[in-house]
Amino acid sequence: MIEAVRGKLISVEDGRVVVEAGGVSLSLQAPAGVCAALGRLQLNLADSPEVRLSAHLLVRPDSWQLFGFRDAGERDVFRVLLGIPGIGPRLALSLLSHLTWDQMCEAVAANDAQRFQSVPGIGKRTAARIVVELSGKIERREVIGGPPPGSPQADAVDALVALGVGRAEAAALVRAEAVASDVPLETAALVASALRRRTAAD
Repeated sequence: MIEAVRGKLISVEDGRVVVEAGGVSLSLQAPAGVCAALGRLQLNLADSPEVRLSAHLLVRPDSWQLFGFRDAGERDVFRVLLGIPGIGPRLALSLLSHLTWDQMCEAVAANDAQRFQSVPGIGKRTAARIVVELSGKIERREVIGGPPPGSPQADAVDALVALGVGRAEAAALVRAEAVASDVPLETAALVASALRRRTAAD
């Protein structure tokens, strides 16, 4: 089983990330947040960066599909979603593209099927099934204070994780750069300055 892919980022488009690893170009389907973070990273760096994605290989009689995620936790959520009857990889990716794990937990705890219906491709019956199937299976992970999803800081953390930096270290680096700057920094500037800070500390 393929647990992770590390290599040079070649392209990001249409929900797919292409990574060259060991002379082989691998196409990984990925959630929207992963594609957005890596797309911005690619646009703002002169050389193709080396990235690391947690991976899941789905083997079917007629095809092999490879999926990429920002970390093992997100991949594990994908696997949980695949275990729900009627949820295939397309819908699982759609869920991960629109809801965080903690938002899913909140919806299940509140029996809020409408929260899942807000996700494209999820109808009323499927949403109700998700709530039933996830209840009893999920454990709410502790939320560690961090930047809001979609913010430059959050995207910078995701980009650093993709570059092989541990999530806790990435969050600390980005937080330090944001505090040290007199003006709000965009994602690319945060990533570059965080990498410089990390190199200087080595």
